[in-house]
Amino acid sequence: MLTEERIDEIDGEPSSEWLALCEGVENWDRAKILALRTCFTLTALEEAVPYNAHEKHHRKALELQLSRIAGRAGDPWPWGKDKTEQERENRVRGIVDPLDITAALQSPECPLRFELFMVMIKIKKLDDAHPMDIERWMETFKIWRAFVRLAKLRIQQHKVEQANKPPSGWQIANSIETEIDAVNCSKAILAAPADALARVNAYRVPRESQSVLRAALDQAENADCANPTCDGWMRKNLWREEECAVCQHTSERTLEFHERAVAYVVACLDSGRSIEVGGRALSVETLPRLPVAPKADDDAVSVG
Repeated sequence: MLTEERIDEIDGEPSSEWLALCEGVENWDRAKILALRTCFTLTALEEAVPYNAHEKHHRKALELQLSRIAGRAGDPWPWGKDKTEQERENRVRGIVDPLDITAALQSPECPLRFELFMVMIKIKKLDDAHPMDIERWMETFKIWRAFVRLAKLRIQQHKVEQANKPPSGWQIANSIETEIDAVNCSKAILAAPADALARVNAYRVPRESQSVLRAALDQAENADCANPTCDGWMRKNLWREEECAVCQHTSERTLEFHERAVAYVVACLDSGRSIEVGGRALSVETLPRLPVAPKADDDAVSVG
């Protein structure tokens, strides 16, 4: 018989049934919906499922194509003792084996076909999914008791795996950066592998431990920071620019800050304001060693 499905398959043109599904849908989304009608196996349909499968138009399209696949297969209901719709519905809510789910979906008698299909997809993704995603799936399918049990088991397995998993380079680097005791921080630096040390932000390390980090990174011979008040050293950043590992300024930027500070001090002296450095009155000879000067409203400015 020349059914709409057969005409669609021969001519390659969407049937009126599929065109009706796409009414009011944007062109870019319409193409994804119509692509589903060429998926005549569960595997092909699974690969074509859009990210917004629960959206009204996509859901209707998936439900339609799942019915067409079941009609083509025409397999009998695998559990012959399920005589009523309610018994079959209770059955599908309790199965998690992908083979059982596939057998159920290929039968025209399968209830809750769309939900069962989506559960099958999530079950296949459980092993690689993040626990936060699994928690969200459990909320979506909370009345599917078998899936919820399986998801909870996977979360527990993930916790065990994480507990037995050695710390990553990022985790080691974070522990070094958050250690406020210089002695403990230095010990952690000396015990850390090279890949973890490469991720450590030197400016977050206690000042007393920065020289230890510098030596551990084999950067002891690197030039010192251009800022005399910084204990950092120069190394290349992600853009291959020479940058201080501690203050994270290039030599040009440090010089710019220095020139600003000198200009600030000169302006203060010219205006008759007094400036003290460490409790001592500033002289012109100290200007080249002056760090960046803070803003102040008082006539007396103390520079740390």
